[in-house]
Amino acid sequence: MSEEDSDSKFKKGDYSVHVFLEDGKGILPLNDSGKSDPLISVKVFDKEKCTKALDDVGAGAMVYWGEHFYFEKANCQSADMESQRLKIEVKDSKFFSNSIIGSYEIDLSFIYSQKNHAILHRWFAICNPHSEDFSLMRGYLKLSISVLHESDKPVDLCVAESAAAKEELMLPTQIKLETTQLIVQLLKADNLPIMDDGGTLDAYCLVTFGTAEKKSSIKIADKATMSAYWYEEVYVPVIVPCVSSRLTITVLDRDTVSKDDLVGSMSFSWDKIQQGVYNDYFWANIYGAPPNVTNEEAEIMNNCDNLASHWRGRVLLRAFSQNTNKAVMKVQPIEEPGIKKLVQQTYEIETDYHIMAQVFHAECLPTKDSAYWISIKWAGIELKTQSPNAQKGVCRWNENLKRKATGIPYKALLPDIFVYLMQDNKPISFARLKAKNYSDPNPKEKWIRLYREKAIGKIKNDWEGGFVKLRIYLGEAENEEVDLSNWSKLAPPMPGAPKILLCNIFQCKGLPPADSDGLADPYIKIYCSGEEASTDPKAKPKTLNPMWYETLSLKVAFPSIESGPPIIVQVWDYDAGSSDDFVGMCVVDLADAGVDCEVSPRPRWYKLNMGREGTEEGEVLMSFSIHDPARVPRYAIKPACMEVNVEIIALGLRALKPALGWMPVNKAYVKVNLNSIQIPGEDLLIQELETQPFESGPNPNISSVLSFTCKIPIEPLYCPVLTCYVHDYMLSGLSKPLLGAFSIDLSEVLVKRRESVKMKPIAQEDVSENLARAMSSPTFQPGQAEKIFVATEEVAVQERGDVDQTAEPEQDESAPLLSENQQEENSSTVKTKTSIFPEQKAVIVPKRSYTTNPLSLSEAQNGDMLKMPTFNYDPIKKRDIEAKFIDNHYIGVGYNRIPGDGRKHYRYLLDEELEKSIFFGETALDVFDIKKGQSRGLNSGDRVDASGEESTVRSAGKFKGLIRIQGDINSPPNDEFDKIAKSLLVKTDVLVRVYVLNAFNLSQKDLNSPSDPYIKISLGKNVIDDRKNYIHDNSNPDFNRSYELNATLPGDSLLKIKVYDYDDFAPDEKIGSTEIDLEDRFYSSTWNSIPQKPVETRPLYIKSCRSPQGFIRLWVETHPLYRPAPVWDLTPKPESIFETRLIIWKSEGVPNADPEGVSDLYVRAWVNNLEPKETDTHYRCQRGAGSWNWRMKFRIPVHEKMQSAVNLQLWDRDFFSANDIIGDASFDFKDLALEAWDSGLRTKMLGKAEGAQDRLMRRESEKFWVDFKKREKDGTEIKAGKVLISFELVPEAKADACKVGEGREEPNIDPPLPAPEGRMQFSLNPIKMLNQMCGPEVRMKIYCWVCSALCCMLLIFMFPMLLSNTITSIIFG
Repeated sequence: MSEEDSDSKFKKGDYSVHVFLEDGKGILPLNDSGKSDPLISVKVFDKEKCTKALDDVGAGAMVYWGEHFYFEKANCQSADMESQRLKIEVKDSKFFSNSIIGSYEIDLSFIYSQKNHAILHRWFAICNPHSEDFSLMRGYLKLSISVLHESDKPVDLCVAESAAAKEELMLPTQIKLETTQLIVQLLKADNLPIMDDGGTLDAYCLVTFGTAEKKSSIKIADKATMSAYWYEEVYVPVIVPCVSSRLTITVLDRDTVSKDDLVGSMSFSWDKIQQGVYNDYFWANIYGAPPNVTNEEAEIMNNCDNLASHWRGRVLLRAFSQNTNKAVMKVQPIEEPGIKKLVQQTYEIETDYHIMAQVFHAECLPTKDSAYWISIKWAGIELKTQSPNAQKGVCRWNENLKRKATGIPYKALLPDIFVYLMQDNKPISFARLKAKNYSDPNPKEKWIRLYREKAIGKIKNDWEGGFVKLRIYLGEAENEEVDLSNWSKLAPPMPGAPKILLCNIFQCKGLPPADSDGLADPYIKIYCSGEEASTDPKAKPKTLNPMWYETLSLKVAFPSIESGPPIIVQVWDYDAGSSDDFVGMCVVDLADAGVDCEVSPRPRWYKLNMGREGTEEGEVLMSFSIHDPARVPRYAIKPACMEVNVEIIALGLRALKPALGWMPVNKAYVKVNLNSIQIPGEDLLIQELETQPFESGPNPNISSVLSFTCKIPIEPLYCPVLTCYVHDYMLSGLSKPLLGAFSIDLSEVLVKRRESVKMKPIAQEDVSENLARAMSSPTFQPGQAEKIFVATEEVAVQERGDVDQTAEPEQDESAPLLSENQQEENSSTVKTKTSIFPEQKAVIVPKRSYTTNPLSLSEAQNGDMLKMPTFNYDPIKKRDIEAKFIDNHYIGVGYNRIPGDGRKHYRYLLDEELEKSIFFGETALDVFDIKKGQSRGLNSGDRVDASGEESTVRSAGKFKGLIRIQGDINSPPNDEFDKIAKSLLVKTDVLVRVYVLNAFNLSQKDLNSPSDPYIKISLGKNVIDDRKNYIHDNSNPDFNRSYELNATLPGDSLLKIKVYDYDDFAPDEKIGSTEIDLEDRFYSSTWNSIPQKPVETRPLYIKSCRSPQGFIRLWVETHPLYRPAPVWDLTPKPESIFETRLIIWKSEGVPNADPEGVSDLYVRAWVNNLEPKETDTHYRCQRGAGSWNWRMKFRIPVHEKMQSAVNLQLWDRDFFSANDIIGDASFDFKDLALEAWDSGLRTKMLGKAEGAQDRLMRRESEKFWVDFKKREKDGTEIKAGKVLISFELVPEAKADACKVGEGREEPNIDPPLPAPEGRMQFSLNPIKMLNQMCGPEVRMKIYCWVCSALCCMLLIFMFPMLLSNTITSIIFG
């Protein structure tokens, strides 16, 4: 597996999920009102967090949230993380309940597989899987998401997008989505377990993919066959490309009174579904927890089939996908004719398979004398042994289990074989075996390790599962070609010839502490073939690195080495007053042992664990050999030794924690236990050495040399580990409590010294003398005083010839240009490097050009950690413009008041701590962690360690010094060691500068808002509390502050940078802290060879959690106290207040909203999230031609990270009902705002001109049209007219100097806004009023109605006259 592949796999440990909700747009309303009140819900790790609801948001509005959500989960297993999903829901906020607008679900495994385990600035399309039209995109959210393990590098989700990224995001791939119909056809299930009191179960299937879930109907299983019949197909909509990787089918039992019971689950790869792997019907196996168990472990097994311990039946199904324009979610009967007949004639036709097994015996069982039996289950059948009593932890069966057969349906996947160790009719441990691995009819006897059944919980510890020896064959019953004659009868057990197993125990190292003082009293137990041997439990007290050089012998008997039992090695901690504590174990294959060896086999280191993978801690050095009892040799396992002198230069102790929390450290000293390295048989004249308690406090300087002579093995494999204790000297020596212990692995010292022979030694002079010489030199320059070591890497480069030394250096840009004099001084610092080693020459490396590759060490030593901006004259803007800096490995610091004034620079940025980078190198000091506490044998601790065990282990401080072994013929010369040791004895006063730029991903300490962070820095007794400069409600604050502290080195050198959350009334709560050891840097040749220090990203931790609580970016410099370098200017360009002036002129083509054929139009607008403002209302507006001439003013801060969106809405005002939204629009003005911020001038937005001629010439105008649109509930988008607007940004000072009125109020200037045209005017002329009150179509209808009425009235009035005339003409002829 490649490093990249392994990096994308989940690991065991603590995880954090960070979701940055940036923007949203196109959020569809759920009703005809055209607006919604959206809020966002984020769910993961069974936790949910929500944003606040926004009011009256139209589908065309661009919404800005800018909210961060943080989720953490401790002690996660990799399988658990694989099944975790992140769900994001958009809801319409209502008074009583929230309605779902849409949702999006993404697997955490998908995010973790991305580069840096993060997705940055991506648009996600949301849809509603429960709606009739799943394919309808109901809105878009812009998100950044990271999923990080505790050991992963940090990711800043707020990093600015590049220009290229912005262009890509205009049409993100998620918006061009297609819908696919996932169809799961469920026919029937067989061999289901009994779940109800009636002897059956009410079975149904829950089909889950992404956010979509759909249940099948409930079917009562047949009591005789425990079969359930569905013959249904479940339709689940899928958006492609999707970020959910698996289809999960969970089988449940319906309960009317209580919660439905889980039967088990099945999972299928989405990629295989798309490839058509599951197109045909097949039988899928259901796996789950033990029957009738409902605890937390059982629920995990029922939901994660790969963790299950039982087979729970099978389901006949198929799963396939179809491309469709409209995916749906539903359940319906399968209408395929003859499907039931097909099942009966094809998929219910069974092939007989039989399983046979021979069970021999088991070893290392949980209890030594209980009754056990083995149960082998496969596909609903069970093979069982008798239940004899174990003896000495060994249970012997030697049974040939009766062969059993069962029918396996056509197209059925063979289920796994489960082997259970049974006690009191309960499976206490099990093994899950793949059926394909047991198809050999003549298998060899095999030892299988059993793992505890967590759901049952009868075994509490993983190492107690036991081992069983057996043979299993699984195959077709009617296969006549298979010879099964060797299965007919089990031969009597052959005890085998007695043998002697010699176990050569050399030593252990790095054992986990099992006592409260951070030590242990270890001894070893060895089990094999029912025999046990042990070292003396009391022989090795108070050590984590015991040495025995002892041989234990066990009388064993086995037919052959190949089939012999494993050797189980256990390390225990002896406790006199209570039961012994388990420390660790390892399993050794008997084949690793030598046979009848004349000399002792070469030992090897075996890692110890707690009975499961991922819990390794500590090692044991052992070898094994098997002999005939008559010819047992007497090995001399003691290695060849040499007499050496071990010299420990003790610089001091740092950051000591008191023995009692309420008492400070008084006078600490170091005690070296020489017995810990005493090879048995070798005498030591001195048993222990001590330093003198001299300085008080938690950071005492010892400045002592501890030297002793001893014998150590020549070969580093056998080298012992020296144990040292740290005590506190209290009450004039009456009390000497233990503060902690540390270990020095002499093999590492020996190997390190021997390897250094191959390197050319570098002559070094005394540090303090050379520092004084450098500072007294006339060529000394400020800013270079920290360079007190030579760049040893540069010398190595020069000797190798890797660098072209004839290249001419470019002009340095690495120094702050605070003044002309300083500019002249700093420009020469790289050309004439001050070195305290005059015999060595600095290497001139060509300057680094702009690139995206990481910086090399030689480039850093040449000053390329720092770049100065360049400027080009812009003839259009008539001023110097800074050229774009394209190297994303640098971060901008400060800003230029005028172009080229040197106030701004770009500094190299590390995404990790400096100590983990190539720019730190190896420290000249040997540093050892002092530990105290216990991680084995605890029932409850204050935390859980990486192995999952309760632990109270904590760091009690550090020991610093130098270790040398003399007397080895391969030892290097001692000049280097002596001169470094000499430098440690000279104290130097320095000025420490800490430049803090920003922090990100800070954990939330306030209940309903982000934290209010501020900085607190301490170095020894010097404390800087910057509480007054706290930043309100910001989880990603920009501090941009520098701090200065004095220090004396060597001495109290632990620099602590803490971030606190400010609270008004409650005590401030610590968010996290990071620590920097200045001595490690001060004495690091690599760090001192770099003239300008990089910005490092450091995690912030608290004691109660292993995951970082955030990250902080900073860099640290040290300078001579009496002549420090100039301070770098971190001041960011301050935000400027601008007045945004938005003028709404008129509209065209707005559809009528009232039945009269008119609208009462007004425009509602807001900038960013400011309070919306409205124009006056154009009553009875006809033909959509509204007129306002209305000015709106908004005061906004403009800065680099600002939000910049203008939202416009067209409304129709109603008096007797709610106002109706006609359409909306939005536009971004980020570029305009940054241009105004940079120039400090009034800046206007230009757009499409109003005049036809200007449009034809493609001229831009200060007045421009904005198109309005409206999205209906079904997603269709309709035009809603257009509005002519003007938009500009005016600096606050100019806005106050030349004020303009809101709306059309005075002062109505710049530009003056005339009264709107086309407004309704009162008139006594009814025709005129009618023309104003109604639209043309309505007026035409009214005119027609009036004419018709007049005609009718005329006819009515003329009818008597016409009638009389007619009658008269008839009568009178």
